[in-house]
Formats: sequence, C-alpha cells, structure tokens
Amino acid sequence: MSDSILVRVTLDSYDALYPSRRQTQVYVQIPEVARASWLLDADLFSGLKLMPWPNVVDAAIEDYRAGHVVSDRDSANAREAIQAWLRDDANRDEMQAAYELDEARRHPVARKLLAENIELKAQRERRRARLVALQNDALNMRGALSPNGEDRKVPFPLGETLTPAVDWLISRVTELEVAAVEGRAALAALCHDLEDPGSNAFGALYLLQQATPGTPMEPGETVPKVYRASHDSIVMGLYTTATEARAHCEAEERRANSSEATFDWIEDEEDGVAELVAETVLGEESTGYVVTPLEVASAYDEEADE
Repeated sequence: MSDSILVRVTLDSYDALYPSRRQTQVYVQIPEVARASWLLDADLFSGLKLMPWPNVVDAAIEDYRAGHVVSDRDSANAREAIQAWLRDDANRDEMQAAYELDEARRHPVARKLLAENIELKAQRERRRARLVALQNDALNMRGALSPNGEDRKVPFPLGETLTPAVDWLISRVTELEVAAVEGRAALAALCHDLEDPGSNAFGALYLLQQATPGTPMEPGETVPKVYRASHDSIVMGLYTTATEARAHCEAEERRANSSEATFDWIEDEEDGVAELVAETVLGEESTGYVVTPLEVASAYDEEADE
C-alpha cells in the first residue's frame, strides 16, 4: 500500500476569482481512505516542501483548524478521514515509508541505492530459498540413509551433521570401484586369452566398463574386440572371433556364386582388416566381403565419429 500513498505540495493559482493570487496546495491521496486538498498561504510553500509527508499533513490540518476554514461537507469529511487515519502510529509509519521511497526515486544517488537495496533483498530471498532447498535435501538424505522401519544404510547412527555418513559412503564407493576395476581387468584378460569367450563374458565385461567409466585401464588390461562381417559396406553381423566372421563371409559367397573357388584372406597388418578374395580359373578376384576388428568401447568418444 505504501507505493500508492501520495502527498504533493505545489505553489500555483487555484482561485478563479483571483488568478494573480498564489497559494500553497497540499494534496493527499490515501487508497481506500480519501483524497483531500488543503489550500494554504503561499509563504508556507518553501517550508512544507522540505518536510516529510506526515509532518506536511499535520501542518495543513493545524493551519485549517487555527484559521477556522469553512468548506463543503465532502471536502471536510475527506480531510477528517485522513486526519483519523494518521492518528494510528502504524499508518504514520506507512506514510513515512512512502515518502522515503518517493524521495529515493527523485534523486540519482538515492535511485541507485534503492536499486541496490532491491537487488540485495532479491539476493537475500534467493539465498533463503536455496537454504530451504538444502534443508529439504538434508531431510530427504536422512530419510534415505535411515528409513523408517528399515535398517540404516550406514553402520552407525546419524548425528547432527551428515558429513560422517557422506565420508563413509565415499570411502565405500571407492572400495567397490577398486574391486570393479580389478574384476574388469581380470575379465578383459580372460576374454583376450580365450579364442571364443562367448557373449555372456563380453556382456559382463561391458557392464563392468559401464560401471567404471572414469577409471583408466590397469597394466596388462586389454580392450576386447568384436569382428564385423560386411559386404560392400553392408553389415552382416558381429562376432566375438575373426574365424566366425570369416566363415559367414565365405558361406555367403558360396551361396551367391555356387562356385568351386578357393578362398583366401588378405589382411592389412596395420589395422587388421581382412578382405576375402576368390581363386578361380580366371585368376584372383575380389568378393567385396570384409572382416573388420572393432574395439568394444566403454564410453562415447565424440572425436571417434569424425
């Protein structure tokens, strides 16, 4: 409501019968109470202009009372309503706050301070909201660590702070991560040593890689591979061994050409890509079948797609 309270002191001609006569007008607006004006002597203007609003209204009321000014009933009732409203100290404080805000808006330095004050209040409110959110998070964490009717998730009672519980959880996660990395290294070595470890072993290795994406490979740990069989860039299947991938290619070539050709594989020593060629009566011919070794990645590599 303070922003809507208004008091203005002006010096002008307000009497149509005497246009050369100047008077001081005190205009007061209080929402849901009244609007009223007091016309005073011109020499009061300079003093009233510098007063806080409650004092201005007091001076106007006292001047009318001392001068026994007579006015119409509506104007008199409006002035009386404002006078009655000002008898309440809380209302006077509200008018004073409106005066200070109005003064702040009128002066550059005060406007700057007012803007900074508004920002500080908004900042305080944001911090209060964050504090409430953190308190709610702490309550939720306590509920998760020590749910009603269930065993605690940490091996000790929760105290005033959750720091000991968080430290224990971090330590426990580190222990489990070390065990997972060791298991990953052992399984990767097994997949590498076996000619055909099987899809279950590769699936388990993939899960371990997903569980430990941020940990480097252990010394001696190898990255497992799969072998892609393709024909003219069309993928036919993925296999855990190069032997099975090549057998697929040879079977497709025999089925397509029904020939008695002899097959041979030409393997690139650098990247291990092998190309199937057929020996016929016409000589050596390319079949378009290729087996490409691929490493099983544990995380997405954006640069690998470029």
